[in-house]
Amino acid sequence: MKFSTFFVFLTVVTSVFCIVSNQTNETGHYPLTIFKKKAKITINNTKSSLETRNELKCNGYEGLCKLRYNQVTFAKTRASFAVAVSSSTIGTQLLSIEEQLESGVRAFHFPIFKNPKTSKEPYLCFPDCGGIDGGLLETKLSIFAKWIKNHKNDIITIFLDNRDRIGIQEIQTVFEKIGLLNYTLSNNEEVWQTLGEMVINNKRLVVFEENDYLLSSSSNWIHSATSSVLKLDYTKQLIKKRYVCSPWGMDEGKSFLEIPHYATRNGTINGNTYINILPDRKKAEAMNNNLYYKHIMDCKVNHIFECVNFMLVDFYGLGNIENINLGLNGLPFPGKSDYDFYPDFYPNVAPNMTLIYEKANSTDLSPSTSLQKQLTGNRVKTIL
Repeated sequence: MKFSTFFVFLTVVTSVFCIVSNQTNETGHYPLTIFKKKAKITINNTKSSLETRNELKCNGYEGLCKLRYNQVTFAKTRASFAVAVSSSTIGTQLLSIEEQLESGVRAFHFPIFKNPKTSKEPYLCFPDCGGIDGGLLETKLSIFAKWIKNHKNDIITIFLDNRDRIGIQEIQTVFEKIGLLNYTLSNNEEVWQTLGEMVINNKRLVVFEENDYLLSSSSNWIHSATSSVLKLDYTKQLIKKRYVCSPWGMDEGKSFLEIPHYATRNGTINGNTYINILPDRKKAEAMNNNLYYKHIMDCKVNHIFECVNFMLVDFYGLGNIENINLGLNGLPFPGKSDYDFYPDFYPNVAPNMTLIYEKANSTDLSPSTSLQKQLTGNRVKTIL
């Protein structure tokens, strides 16, 4: 067995301790394994406590409940609603929003425009309303309203990319109408809550405004990504086998780090030319495997953040993003509990960085003969 020199330390709370050892497993998946003692965990000033290991789970895992919201890594799907139904369409995803939720996605990106027919209601389009018609924002948000109501331990994040600068009243009306407003986390808190606190307080929806202060400055429930999230520059390809992780020296005052991690191609739609915007599905499988992990590691060491919080991706479902994120969040391999590994060290833990870099540096981004035979049931199949 080979052990790398990469170690992860998670905060010790009362008698809970977490130890992470680095080692690749035989399947090529890279989850980290947590070792901990059974303990009573009191969540800040709330009356609830976790007295047994099975009492509370957050986004499906009890290990996430003690982590603050800004200590978790999420895959964030770009233009989440824009499903590619054929090889000729410009959609960024293969899975519908419902399927993404079922597959573990918990952060979503919505480019919002005024309804091209009425110039009023918030509307979804990609890359603009000359491309994919995503319908009314209200329709898509209704999916989340149903999910949050039926999955009481799940935390969802929505990024509103307000391209037409729609006012707060129109946006808030939609959230109120479908019953999401009461779940939103306030933007007035000085310290980010743990996921456990968010579940107990039933404030399980975090809404960010991308690239502006229009909505966040006019409400107490929309957070400003401009002031809270350091978004790294888009890097189309590796430079000398490493990712560029600029801007530099901008970490102070930010709570989150986001990396745009997707392959693009240039193209023309209805006479309009788009540069580094349209998705490149042929490279998605490679992007969503070892290169995904390499991009995180390349940039994490160049910034002061505890973790990379949001990875903006296309074609979630191809590759191995879900299992890599389990490792980054210190969670056990699917189907196992961290208690399965206590008290012995177990080889099914964190990745061997040397091996990952070797694989990533030699990755061929040309399309594979088959990106993926089938994603979910008989609905989504590979389109080359």
